[in-house]
Amino acid sequence: MFALYILLFLAAPLYVWRFSIAPGSYELPANFLMLAGFAVIAAGLLEVLARKQFLAFLDHIKSLPKAVLVGAGLILVASIISLMAFGVTPEKIGQWVVLYAQPLTIFLLLSFYTARNPGVLRKLSLAAYALVFAAGCVAVYQYFTLDTLPAAWQGNSVEPKRAIAFFAHPNAFALFMTPVLAWLIPDAVKHFGRVWEIFRSSNSWWQQRSEILQNKLVVLAWLVGAFGLFLSLSRGAWLGLAAAATAYAVLSANKKVLITFAAIALIAAGIVASVPNLRYRAILPFHGEKSSVARLSLWDTGTKMLADSPVLGKGISGFDINWDKYNTDPNLDHYNFPHNIFLNFWIDLGLAGLVGFAIIIAWSFWRGIKKRKNDIAMGLLLFMLATTIHGLIDIPYLKNDLALVFWMVMAVSVAYLSPDRPAKAEL
Repeated sequence: MFALYILLFLAAPLYVWRFSIAPGSYELPANFLMLAGFAVIAAGLLEVLARKQFLAFLDHIKSLPKAVLVGAGLILVASIISLMAFGVTPEKIGQWVVLYAQPLTIFLLLSFYTARNPGVLRKLSLAAYALVFAAGCVAVYQYFTLDTLPAAWQGNSVEPKRAIAFFAHPNAFALFMTPVLAWLIPDAVKHFGRVWEIFRSSNSWWQQRSEILQNKLVVLAWLVGAFGLFLSLSRGAWLGLAAAATAYAVLSANKKVLITFAAIALIAAGIVASVPNLRYRAILPFHGEKSSVARLSLWDTGTKMLADSPVLGKGISGFDINWDKYNTDPNLDHYNFPHNIFLNFWIDLGLAGLVGFAIIIAWSFWRGIKKRKNDIAMGLLLFMLATTIHGLIDIPYLKNDLALVFWMVMAVSVAYLSPDRPAKAEL
């Protein structure tokens, strides 16, 4: 069963393969990732029933941290209310399925499976390394050769040259990569430390070359992924990953880690300052750049929507549906989201959904700080921090792949961080 969860994680970018089910009057928009999600859910439920573990599954759900249960429950209930209260359409049903129903169901099944098969966490992390490495390689190749890079992102008067890897847009690439790279930071640092330790203390490092190679490959995968993300020129991604790295350096209370991260930050800042394409990308928001000004207008439009319906919000896809009614900026094209994760949740799911999301984030932060010596707790904290910081100016979560990865990372983390789970856990 673990192979299906791993394949589902790796298939996350395939949400771009879209089509329709039951064409005609009842046409329902769908995509490959949605169907893959249904297949994994069906397989998971069948396994629970075949092994006669349904009661154990219910007990597992009850044993999850209360804050996580309350937060996830509020999000689920709010999503159902938001789906029904403002008129049901095929498009809204599709959004409800891929953003809430499927990810939350997979969260419960995967956390139950991980609690009984601890090796799943390590396998999922290795899948994450493979995915960020592949995306990073494609992004680097695109940026320096322009091959496979659409003309719109090869550099023009509107947009600078930006890598997209195998995603449809630079921001889609950045939104996926940023929290995953943040989640892997503690593990990547551990592997780097292991290589350094072997070289420093062992007189027989040649005999341990296999272990050195394995650790090097993990570190290389992370670095290639981070460099590829850097070339997306997503400032929200830069900010989110920098915030996660800084938090790790500070909370680790390790002088060597702090100095290393400070050196990396200075090198990155020097590169940005010396390369015109990167330098202009960094400073343009302070000179009235269109996309930056647009954010202010989007937030104003979202705030006006909430002023009209502060408790229920505007329902799933509410910002998109109500755009023409509330937008007063004639210079803006139609936007589907307000580009702020808290406004996103409040408008789509109402106050209950916003509170549920805030509880999930707060629990992850609290658990990460309290157990900061635990790589899993720290990884979850950094994942959520990168998501929220990036989400201040973009749209994390509200895409099929992002919602799925959000709850899969929560699932494997909660499986270890609950009080009755294994005390010793490593990636």
